[in-house]
Amino acid sequence: MAGMTTLGALAVVLALTVTVTVSPPAARSPMASGEALAGGGMMGGMMSGGMMRNTEPRLAPNGAAGATIFEQDCAGCHTIQAGAANGIGPNLHGLFGRKAGSSRGYAYSAAMRSAGIVWSARTVDAFIAAPQDVVPGNKMPFAGISETEQRQRLVAYLKAVTK
Repeated sequence: MAGMTTLGALAVVLALTVTVTVSPPAARSPMASGEALAGGGMMGGMMSGGMMRNTEPRLAPNGAAGATIFEQDCAGCHTIQAGAANGIGPNLHGLFGRKAGSSRGYAYSAAMRSAGIVWSARTVDAFIAAPQDVVPGNKMPFAGISETEQRQRLVAYLKAVTK
């Protein structure tokens, strides 16, 4: 870290701390920790004794990890509390089940207003993976989250706190 400012060194330490905190050990089995897919996808539907009833991607929630991901990647632009003001991006309270581009008081892009998306765990997951691929021309300056587990934890957290 030679030649790095104190603030730069602190950012590196914080980034490493967040990475260690958010990322589970590679050898740990999701089944052993209770973080297996809970009813989502083909295996979840088949394991629950039925055909694929629920195809929403769901990871058993890890509130701390989801909150950390939100604070790290989303909170700079979005609020989640009922009645909170919009930020650079819209307030996400009541997100699930809402039509994209329809929250009052926020100036959405034409692309988002005409996207025809209703937000669900699946559509939010796809959008946060690659926002410009899902809604080309939207004004959210975010490259996306490529790690599936991080997206699933974020979606689970958002579902819990934006009701």
